[in-house]
Amino acid sequence: MTNGVAAAFALSGQILGGNMSWASAFAAWSPHELLGLATALKQNLSVGYHMAKGWLAPLAADRAPAEGQGVVAGPPWHLHADSIVDGVKRTVSPVCPHLGGIVHWNDADCAWECPLHGSRFAPDGTLLEGPATGDLAAFR
Repeated sequence: MTNGVAAAFALSGQILGGNMSWASAFAAWSPHELLGLATALKQNLSVGYHMAKGWLAPLAADRAPAEGQGVVAGPPWHLHADSIVDGVKRTVSPVCPHLGGIVHWNDADCAWECPLHGSRFAPDGTLLEGPATGDLAAFR
């Protein structure tokens, strides 16, 4: 709430020709933001790499997970995520509902995890942690 009042003072100062030394903090853009462009590009390329790898790597995956493990397998147009935990085999869609990344199995937690933004899912696809807001879809 205080930032709204400060922004209003800064705008009225610009319109009326006043000079407020702190008003630059509310500027919409500044040249120093270009310094972060290389870092932003590197991080976004990493996300793109993980997304492409997630869709293509299952072509070579082993289809039979062992107890306590999970495997994503199949061609990109028919991917499925199989896991066996406590003797129960479960199959879900490996596509994260947040941004379409392909989940990976975490052996230590017996959970599916999305490498793009960190969403976590139980072996049956139930959402454990976001940013995803829904479960993994059932495999058809």
